[in-house]
Amino acid sequence: MKVVGREEQLRGGLTVKNHVNVIVIVILVALLAPAAAFGAGQTEAAEADSFELRLAVAPAPPHIWVQTAEYFKEAVEDRTDGRVQISIYHSGVLGNDSEVVDEIRIGSIDLTIAGSTPVMSYYQPMEILGVPYLFTERAHFERAVAADSPLIEHLKNSIDDADVGLKLLGITGGGLRNLSNRVGPVESIEDIQGMKVRVPPAPIQSRVWSRFGALPNVLPWGETYTGLQSGVVDAVESTMSGYNSAKLYEVAPYLALTGHQYMFSSIIMSQRAFDRLPQDIQQIVVQAADEASELLLELGFQADEELIDVFVAQGVTVTEVDTSDFIRLMEPFQDETAQQLRAGEILQIVRALR
Repeated sequence: MKVVGREEQLRGGLTVKNHVNVIVIVILVALLAPAAAFGAGQTEAAEADSFELRLAVAPAPPHIWVQTAEYFKEAVEDRTDGRVQISIYHSGVLGNDSEVVDEIRIGSIDLTIAGSTPVMSYYQPMEILGVPYLFTERAHFERAVAADSPLIEHLKNSIDDADVGLKLLGITGGGLRNLSNRVGPVESIEDIQGMKVRVPPAPIQSRVWSRFGALPNVLPWGETYTGLQSGVVDAVESTMSGYNSAKLYEVAPYLALTGHQYMFSSIIMSQRAFDRLPQDIQQIVVQAADEASELLLELGFQADEELIDVFVAQGVTVTEVDTSDFIRLMEPFQDETAQQLRAGEILQIVRALR
């Protein structure tokens, strides 16, 4: 019998021992591959279960929208154990309200807290809420914006049905809107005749101030300060918080307490962003938005009460206003506008809550 030497073993290929070693390696690879794949799958799942959201707010701190955004961020992040991280971009760095809402529709921005004017562009009947003196008192307004009110339910369902890429998480307040100007004290409607008033890009607002005898001028909020400073506009209507955060008291030192409108604020989310969240996180987001809406409502009224003294200390002249003529002009205007906007159902709901 021929004995094969070591060199011949190497030249001739694998021995039995070599075959055994190869088989063992193959078996180990077969056993470990699924485990490795499972581990990779777990990592991918964990990554897919974490979400980064961008929340844009047009005003600068200490505006109550920014404060509310901070509350919402903290609530969502805490309750999701960090699975959701929210970055806040304030001071209009991502655009004004209208620009941000356009970006939200296509999913470039995830969330905003803003006025309701940009939403009205996609659901026109909602514009009726911008008519002055629609609400008779604070309690009336609070009933209307309660999370379970028929008005809020109607608006949320209507935006969903419109299928415009927006998820309306909340509609709430933000304080009373008043008129400030650079010309002089205002005590009655006679004092604003021919006054150039800055208005947001909502057609109804131009019609309102024309009805009052003023000259409406559409101007982005971010340009309001320079507009007043340069004389492009004489006056602006805003909340106390907006007047304060934009430092409008420096260029419009006459504040008239017209209280002509309860501010409507919206918490809006991209429908795409909302749909990609797991159901448990969706529920957390909705609950946090309800709470943020309640907070914003209270912050608005709080600002109304506390900021007047701050403005007086800044040298602002504050005047009470005879609103009887303003109200008289708006009573028929409400019905006219509801008919034009096909907003009869909304107006009926609002009046039923008195």
